[in-house]
Amino acid sequence: MSIKIQCRVGLPYIIRLKDAKDYEREFNFPEFSFFKMTLLFNDAEYESIYSENYDEKSCQFMQIEAISDKYHYQNYKVNKIEKKLVGETTFQEYEHDVEDVPEEVEMDIMKDISPRINEIIDYIKEKSGMFWLSPISINPTSDMLGIFTDYFFYAPNAKIDREMRKTITTIDNYMEAGSGVSANKIYDEFFDDYEDFEKDKYRISHQFLEKAKTALYESKINEAIIYGAIAQESFISKYIEDNAPESDIIYKKLQGINGYLMDLKYNVILKYLKNKSLKEINQSYWNTIQNLYKLRNALMHSGEITPEFLDKNGFISLNFNEIKKALKNVENAFKEIKKL
Repeated sequence: MSIKIQCRVGLPYIIRLKDAKDYEREFNFPEFSFFKMTLLFNDAEYESIYSENYDEKSCQFMQIEAISDKYHYQNYKVNKIEKKLVGETTFQEYEHDVEDVPEEVEMDIMKDISPRINEIIDYIKEKSGMFWLSPISINPTSDMLGIFTDYFFYAPNAKIDREMRKTITTIDNYMEAGSGVSANKIYDEFFDDYEDFEKDKYRISHQFLEKAKTALYESKINEAIIYGAIAQESFISKYIEDNAPESDIIYKKLQGINGYLMDLKYNVILKYLKNKSLKEINQSYWNTIQNLYKLRNALMHSGEITPEFLDKNGFISLNFNEIKKALKNVENAFKEIKKL
């Protein structure tokens, strides 16, 4: 019970090759009974992968040939091809490509492939010193690599070519409708109030929050945490600066306290200035501010967020939905505080 997939990933950068040839390697991954990665060189004979802007000793496409044992190819439509073996005079039929594979099966297999590709990229980066290499974003809406993926399915014993003869192309851009991103669309009167538009004076904080959202949708969880923490710190710092009375002795004393920065600003100083702390406004928003800052500190001080740290601080997991909810809470906290 198995099915073969051929997958070609367009890289957002160039991998330098010593010679103008393909470099391939088979890997042992528990999710697959067979997994081969090929770095395709910039070959002028193959229009689909060639670019005249780059040297032939460069790679812009990584190709994967893998066999998953989770699904059986004969459950779907199997096409056959005729081949004549060397020394034979008659043609024989062989099972080849497979069609009508359900989308949920496609996504499940791609979900297994995606992190393995990024493991390989990390290895190439560290061993080669190509500092510009970075993990390819895995879209949270479908677990596909990037926004554009070519792939097709085959019988396990099918012999497939370097060139992809058949492809399914999935465009999975989180900026398109249906991905769960809430935003207004452009309409006829959209620009009517342009001349009267005033920029939010907390725009820098919102820009960092937008960077956090973008990082999240590009599967860069650590960056999302860092940008989110910067957003919440810059917001409350400016808000306090804008609302603090000049020459206020108590305020100056509060500013000089050494302690937990978020609690001092979002609760103690905010309570003094506006008679309400964030904890009193919304406990959930405060918990998010506090937890995001803890995660930021873990990254800044130790360079990673370990399972032990998550468990010790009461975090269930760091996945797309959890961080998305956290960033929404931060955004809502800004809105509530600006109403004070």
